[in-house]
Amino acid sequence: MNPIAYVTAKSIIEIPFMLLLALGTLGIGGFVMIDFNTLNFWFMVLIFLSVLLAFKAIAQETALTIKRMILAMLRYVIVWFTVFLFSEIWIGKDDEYLPFQLLFFVSPFRLVLQAFIYLDFTKTDFSCGDSLSMFTSAECVDTFSGEKVLKIVRNFVFPIVQSSVDVLWSVFVTLMIALAFKVIEFGL
Repeated sequence: MNPIAYVTAKSIIEIPFMLLLALGTLGIGGFVMIDFNTLNFWFMVLIFLSVLLAFKAIAQETALTIKRMILAMLRYVIVWFTVFLFSEIWIGKDDEYLPFQLLFFVSPFRLVLQAFIYLDFTKTDFSCGDSLSMFTSAECVDTFSGEKVLKIVRNFVFPIVQSSVDVLWSVFVTLMIALAFKVIEFGL
């Protein structure tokens, strides 16, 4: 069997279903229930699609490389937990030693979270008079732009938050991680 024909046929089937999954998940859960910023809807769908493809590639590679099902599931959970751990939510990249710092660069979850947070906060103003405002009256001085809020949150709370993120680069790197796992999968 020709591997290129197999990958093409499989991609023609998988990518539209992953797109429907991304639209359904973000459309209802993200934009209706959580009220994400609707100005960046298609960018968020693209980011979510790329991370779905990356984790699907990791799962397929794991299923093909390990013959015993329970060990394959264990490895996938370990990989998922490692990706989640090195996403800069709890541990900053600068707080780790050099060998572990390399894991931050191959974590698709880190890139996706940075892009999601950036897209949700940009082009948004936070004012003191809103009932949904995150600022109390004692902190209210002015209207804050989303970019200023991102800088405040980065300095005081989360190192993952960036005041500027190249969204297409995040999608590209996430897709390259998926492609790397696909190459491993077909190389075996």
